Amino acid sequence: MLATILSCPPVEAQRPSFSTAALPQQPGVTGSALSPPPSASFSVPQNFNQPSQFPIQQPQPQAAPAIVNAQPGDPNMNLNFPTFNQGGGQPMQGQATLGQPMFGQQNPMAQGGYPPQQSWQQDPWTSFTDEFLPKVLENPRAWTVYIPGGSGNELNINNIGLATTINIPKFLNGPSPLKISPGYIFNFWNGPTGPIYDLPAQAYSSYLAFDHITDPSKRSGLETNFTVGFYSDYKNTSSNGLRLTGKLLGWSRLNEYTVAKFGVEYFDRLDIKLLPAFGLYMNPNPDMKLDLYFPKTKLAHRLPRINNYDAWGYIGAELGGGSWAIDRASGMKDQADVNDVRAFFGIEWMGNAQVTGFLDLGYVFNREIVYRSATPNLNLSDAMMLRFGFAF
Repeated sequence: MLATILSCPPVEAQRPSFSTAALPQQPGVTGSALSPPPSASFSVPQNFNQPSQFPIQQPQPQAAPAIVNAQPGDPNMNLNFPTFNQGGGQPMQGQATLGQPMFGQQNPMAQGGYPPQQSWQQDPWTSFTDEFLPKVLENPRAWTVYIPGGSGNELNINNIGLATTINIPKFLNGPSPLKISPGYIFNFWNGPTGPIYDLPAQAYSSYLAFDHITDPSKRSGLETNFTVGFYSDYKNTSSNGLRLTGKLLGWSRLNEYTVAKFGVEYFDRLDIKLLPAFGLYMNPNPDMKLDLYFPKTKLAHRLPRINNYDAWGYIGAELGGGSWAIDRASGMKDQADVNDVRAFFGIEWMGNAQVTGFLDLGYVFNREIVYRSATPNLNLSDAMMLRFGFAF
């Protein structure tokens, strides 16, 4: 399985989703990217030593590409959502601009000596929902993955996931926040059938992911993820269900539109523990994003706007699956990996309401079930895949 993954050529550049679909970046605003840092070059302002009291406005330098576009995602499915909206500690691309603080800005007394009326916009609940929550809770999201099957060496998979992200600003006194992402996934299975192979009808994935990236305005830095989770059918509550996963990547800006990434990703599965992680993220123009990255690669291109919806089309490939502590049909306590490789194409979109959606169609191959017990590994039949989701 591992040899196949390592030899699998990238289908394109990286990653929706739920996971973790791709949207255009707005100035000053994840995901799955960092708001592009300014160019490293520096020039003396043209109005230096000029006596004019109105300084000349300088044009902004061309923005460099995002360092990373990975929003904290489902650690089982290795799927981030959305794809190019998030990541590296920046708000979701396209997120509505926050208004000015409503407290501590009362105007002087109105004409007649009476204080002005408090508008409905200035009540504490509106301030909490319109200002505080958007700064703290980023991109609540829901998604589903469906892979048909169920007889013989087939495995029907139906996953439903929920997650959100909390931002802790200026983590370690740096410009990027610490992103804390709690999530919960329902995993429903049907199959395989046979005298010695079985999985429970359902299992559950609960996790807490921590993501941080160092100062994106520098020429190089680090991107880190640490995820702690419990993955079980809740009948087997042994320590095998507790898994620690994560990644440690170094990044270096090669030019104004290319960033190199290199490091490792830790999966903590029975068959797949640690994989090298490397690649290039390129943003050669505003309409193209290339994430040529192993173990997940993706290429996205902007599509023409339709009815005020901004959309991106993409293709990609990734390592899928996960690992759970389970009770076998015989009552034996066991642990099972479900491993596969997924090639997909899809579309992401965002409307004026700032709701992001994505829809993927894919082909799943190199599928297998690996048991901790002495049960032999089972190779599963290839299958199609449908997945879609929304972020708010």
